Amino acid sequence: HFLIVRGVTCGAARWGGRARQRRVHHCRAVQICSWLHCNWPLRPTMPSTPLFVYGTLMVPDILRGLLSRVPPHRPAVLQDHLRCLVRGQSFPAVISSAGSNVEGLLIEGLLPREMRALDYYEDEEYTRKAVTVMVDGDGYSGLHVKQKEVRAACYIWPLEKADLLDRSTSWSKDEFCNEKLLDFMKEVIAPVRREFDELNPLPCEIRRVSQSEAIQFCDQALRAPVGAVPDDAAYFGAFHEVIDLVGMLAMARVHDQPHTIRLLGIAVVAEEQGRGVGASLVARAKAEALNNGARRLVCEVPSDYVGFLQRVGMSVTSSEERTEIAQVDAKVAMEMRI
Repeated sequence: HFLIVRGVTCGAARWGGRARQRRVHHCRAVQICSWLHCNWPLRPTMPSTPLFVYGTLMVPDILRGLLSRVPPHRPAVLQDHLRCLVRGQSFPAVISSAGSNVEGLLIEGLLPREMRALDYYEDEEYTRKAVTVMVDGDGYSGLHVKQKEVRAACYIWPLEKADLLDRSTSWSKDEFCNEKLLDFMKEVIAPVRREFDELNPLPCEIRRVSQSEAIQFCDQALRAPVGAVPDDAAYFGAFHEVIDLVGMLAMARVHDQPHTIRLLGIAVVAEEQGRGVGASLVARAKAEALNNGARRLVCEVPSDYVGFLQRVGMSVTSSEERTEIAQVDAKVAMEMRI
């Protein structure tokens, strides 16, 4: 018996945003897989003040890159302000300007950590200030929808730096998305997200979960079924303070080797990979195995995962080439003495 998760791919049409693919590898004795991104439920947390955005933060891909989701939003207008391009840059700013209006979006339901992430993205060039924006209200006034005022936060460019703005050139969201977005995601958004996560790590708690929770996570996060597993398999989940379940590890005793535990599978949602979740899961597996009298952790994995497992203390014992379903993978046996 062993854990089997079928490989799937997904792209922009299914998930929204840029086309992405995650490949899931198979091996006969173990499944070590990359779990696809999912909009996993967030625990209830007090939301922050609504945020009025007028530039790059109106682009769903950018919000998703910074926050891992696109929060609820609606059209809004900021009165008595002017939007103009920052000289030499691909993003805009707004400054006070009587009689001018800026159309944008009012983002609602931001969590405190998400607001901090956006503050980090905007950097010190902008100041987050309280403003009043106009949104559609209930009912009509003549032929027009009634407008109502909403208090919100907004990133405002300081007047003392107004000489850095090109007031004669407006900013076009469509032009930005067509000509600048891909490079902007690669050169700005990805590094900002990585730096923010390194400076503001989410606390990770590892605890034992039931088989039904493991299967539910697989079904909802990976959208793929779990095959037969040993009845005595143990499952451990990685939980974050803000995001619920972000990783899973399965392990079971090798019955003909009483001091050996086999890793059946380890998986981390895409957005949390490379942030220590997998290492925390392996460390818990090692501690659990030691508490149960085991002296060795073993597994067999595709070659793609050897580097990660070596970094967490496992070593290669043997390897061989195999062919399965017209796909060639290197199967590598690994172990950890504990």
